[in-house]
Amino acid sequence: MTFTLLVLLLKLLVLFSLCLKTGECVILETKQGKVLGHVEISRGGRQFYAFYGIPYAKPPVGELRFEAPVPVEKWEGILDATKLPPMCLSSMGLTIFGQEDCLYLNIYTPKVEKSSLPVFVFVYGGKFKYGHALPNRYGTHYFMDKDVIVITFHYRLGPLGFLSTADEFMPGNYGFKDVVEVLRWVQKNIESYGGDKNKVTLGGGSLGGTTTFLTLISPLAKGLFHRCIIQSGLPYDVEESDFHKRIAWKFASFTSCRLENISSTEQLKSCLKKLPAEEIANLFHQTIDHIQPYFPYGPSLENERVPGAFLVDQPSKLLSGSINIPMILGINSGEGGMMAIFMYLTDAYGHDALQELEKNYHKYFPKLLFPTIKQESPHLLREKTDLMVRRYFGNTKISENPFAFAQIYSDQFVFDFKNTVEEYKGIKYAYYYDHRNEESFDKSYGNTLDADFVLFSLCLKTGECVILETKQGKVLGHVEISRGGRQFYAFYGIPYAKPPVGELRFEAPVPVKKWEGILDATKLPPMCLSSIGLTIFGQEDCLYLNIYTPKVEKSSLPVFVFVYGGKFKYGHALPNRYGSHYFMDKDVIVITFHYRLGPLGFLSTADEFMPGNYGFKDVVEVLRWVQRNIASYGGDKNKVTLGGGSLGGTTTFLTLISPLAKGLFHRCIIQSGLPYDVEESDFHKRIAWKFASFTSCRLENISSSEQLKSCLKKLPAEEISENIGKFNTIDHIQPYFPYGPSLENERVPGAFLVDQPSKLLGGNINIPMILGVNSGEGGMMAIFMYLTENYGHDALQELEKNYHKYFPKLLFPTIKQESPHLLREKTDLMVRRYFGNTKISENPFAFAQIYSDQFVFDFKNTVEEYKGIKYAYYYDHRNEESFDKSYGNTLDADFGVIHGDELISMFNWSEAIKPITKGIDLTVSEQVLELWTNFITFGDPNGLGPKIWNPTESSNFSYLHIKNGELKMETELKESEYEFWKFIVDAKT
Repeated sequence: MTFTLLVLLLKLLVLFSLCLKTGECVILETKQGKVLGHVEISRGGRQFYAFYGIPYAKPPVGELRFEAPVPVEKWEGILDATKLPPMCLSSMGLTIFGQEDCLYLNIYTPKVEKSSLPVFVFVYGGKFKYGHALPNRYGTHYFMDKDVIVITFHYRLGPLGFLSTADEFMPGNYGFKDVVEVLRWVQKNIESYGGDKNKVTLGGGSLGGTTTFLTLISPLAKGLFHRCIIQSGLPYDVEESDFHKRIAWKFASFTSCRLENISSTEQLKSCLKKLPAEEIANLFHQTIDHIQPYFPYGPSLENERVPGAFLVDQPSKLLSGSINIPMILGINSGEGGMMAIFMYLTDAYGHDALQELEKNYHKYFPKLLFPTIKQESPHLLREKTDLMVRRYFGNTKISENPFAFAQIYSDQFVFDFKNTVEEYKGIKYAYYYDHRNEESFDKSYGNTLDADFVLFSLCLKTGECVILETKQGKVLGHVEISRGGRQFYAFYGIPYAKPPVGELRFEAPVPVKKWEGILDATKLPPMCLSSIGLTIFGQEDCLYLNIYTPKVEKSSLPVFVFVYGGKFKYGHALPNRYGSHYFMDKDVIVITFHYRLGPLGFLSTADEFMPGNYGFKDVVEVLRWVQRNIASYGGDKNKVTLGGGSLGGTTTFLTLISPLAKGLFHRCIIQSGLPYDVEESDFHKRIAWKFASFTSCRLENISSSEQLKSCLKKLPAEEISENIGKFNTIDHIQPYFPYGPSLENERVPGAFLVDQPSKLLGGNINIPMILGVNSGEGGMMAIFMYLTENYGHDALQELEKNYHKYFPKLLFPTIKQESPHLLREKTDLMVRRYFGNTKISENPFAFAQIYSDQFVFDFKNTVEEYKGIKYAYYYDHRNEESFDKSYGNTLDADFGVIHGDELISMFNWSEAIKPITKGIDLTVSEQVLELWTNFITFGDPNGLGPKIWNPTESSNFSYLHIKNGELKMETELKESEYEFWKFIVDAKT
């Protein structure tokens, strides 16, 4: 197979790589072209098909800005509808989201074969200036237990969706015309997805309901849908033309359009079309009046003689006409609560809006209650306002009575609702929703008021919060639910060191000081700056930890501090990867954290100026933090276990032998990570200067590592991040890790690693240890080499052509960098044994086996060398799902239990793996957690129960074989492979 054919094949295979949740895809033949979707699971366990980001109109950019949507054309090839679409450009306060190219829809269907399922097209609300249709807000997993197709979509918002000069040049209502275009798309295309174009229901919530009303009475949408559902949205009459003209010209005055040179709306539109999208976005938040009377961007009347007019008269006049389709409509019992929260707790109307309302309520109440209360004569409005305030507020202050404020709006909703029901002449089913769920949107609106209003807005999972008094200050956490249904407390983003920026870049971490007020630990922390390939993630200010604890009262729970892996250049500790929901069924505290990676974590000039190992020193600082603070979270500082997976396990080994960490932890768990000897000083110096050469530091003016460090400290973080991935190309197949552990002078204060691990490990270090490997560790390396560009797009061919050069690099440090002649002989022996007569490029199994055997060899040697109490394991259980998917495996190959697979049994890795809830996988997961938490608690994985797992004697190797629910002590492990590797490593001639 040629390399070109291989690449083409891989591209076809990679097309399906995002179908990770169930491993199933579907390709539909539609009128527009082929579409790739994937399978998801409904609340009731039913499979359904999701298609995300299907374009229904051309991107409304350039000359199509401020125009009605233009239908999209057919496409060639396969449209990947497994990726979430972008939001439309929108704003909440000063925060801008989305992009201008956004006219996409999502389809959820329980069947894709030819069917005639009814269709529900749902419109989100958001004051016509924010909102989105992504599945984390409008996921239809509940609907998919029924035989119905649901469509959600994005439509233009804010000025891009509704700016109007009230004439034929900028008639407005572009967002509503997007809704009509979606309905036209449904009529043309829904049969391809199993839908019936004659059974289309349009519905929406809040102003999505209002949009549904307006679409119902629009001449553009006649015949495009057959029923409607309106939830808490009512057909208010709209502002007159002068209002919209004023808004349009006022908005233009904020832009770079030179209004002194513009004399017509046609010229105004021409200028606004040419503005960069960024300039439009930055002006979304501009307001016309401090307490906005209605919506600056929203529905406007159009001339019915102009083709394509959406709204040709006031809704109150059109609604009572001849329109007659079945309708559900209704409201909630406490509609006004949202308005009260916005006015009393947030900056939705400006930070001093409440005080201004109280001071000038005659002016602002009529604006806030428009259009129910019309803008009449000042005298009459004043009298109406006085009656309103006296009835609802009585003798209380407006600023101190949010309940009265909420009741005004709740009653206004009831008034308008009952009038609408009376006016609409079609068949209608009215409802009044009065059930308070365990959770309510008052939290996500930011409600922190007393009584029915709960304490903090982000406690969404169970509605419960906790505030702890700690040595650092008060901390707000929230309740989550474990796999077994137990409540536990999660605290995210607790700072353990000052941000390592500016003068603290390339320095040991500095402990964080106490804070004032309450630290909100319900928000996920940022990742550290890192890279996968050329993709950059995270930020430099990242030294935060997460705490999961089943108890917050005074306790003495053991503590498990876990270090993630990632080649010292990527990875994170967020709960979608290291969620501790499984551990929380046990009485143990789990801590995960972020530490510096790549050059920011490990760049070294091998002297006192840049000694390196900053990422490892972050780990030590976390352990110091635990000693000072964990008692506040119910933990016992004298029962701390440090553990990690992959290079997180290697980090644990290095921390174990570091003088900095002495006495900071009491047991350790090392999973598929081994204490390899590290590169010598010259290597790190070369890397440091090479990295600097990529930057704007002028090396011709730099003569010392002190000057080099000074320059690198001053670089913008963006410049550092842009150059993280450059080392992928320094040496085509990187021999080890460009960023990683380095030796330091033991006489320099704060040194982390003072000698090679092989020398230190056999010393007098003696704390209990669990360590082990998986049976198919090498599968990950095979996937990386044979399927991805981790080592360069033609690395596999280069390896085959120059295997004498590259195999020793790939197998370093197990195989040392010895004389060229000896390395050549060892490489020949290795290739003959594993590949035989096959080509390297055609035998990924052999490649994987090399690395699996290398892991076993290094593992057995480490067990022998470590003199402390140790419990060895060999993890040989293949879960229903494996990380080979997330690593990108599309080879016709089953590598078994690959690198990292044991983590699936321990952590809720929701970003790529379904939770383990049943079957043999659950049995194994519970076995592993029982053994691990016993060890964390007692220093013995058997706990107080029978002896299942015996410690390993250095002179008599034994290990626990974990496979398919069986736990068995064994003594032999790949004996012939071990002897071969021992021969290869020990050979000197």
